[in-house]
Amino acid sequence: MVSDVRDVAVMAASIESSSSSQKENKSKEKRGNAPLNPDYTLKSACLEEGKISLDCIRRHNFKDNSQCESEFQNYRNCKAFWTKVQWRRFWKGDRPTLPLPEDREQARKDYADIMEKVMAKSQK
Repeated sequence: MVSDVRDVAVMAASIESSSSSQKENKSKEKRGNAPLNPDYTLKSACLEEGKISLDCIRRHNFKDNSQCESEFQNYRNCKAFWTKVQWRRFWKGDRPTLPLPEDREQARKDYADIMEKVMAKSQK
């Protein structure tokens, strides 16, 4: 009888530990420790501009960022443009809101009015 109680206690402990490890694994998946989709170009249309900005900072040894202002402005313009495109597509009901990489060249043409506004605002 006593050994049965111990066996039940051991089984309960093992079930509890396995369920907690499953919860931990699920929470890691949600937090995104490892990217579920390694192709970041699907999520960021400005990935190249960001890399160019970071390369400029590295070239100047992380000290004089004022020399990278044109790269920073280019990145800000890119983010502003694609954010406005995403909102316009969202309100029109187009999905995905960020066009796929192969469709982005056409989107640049279709949303040229947004680009003009972004560029005009950055010139001020």
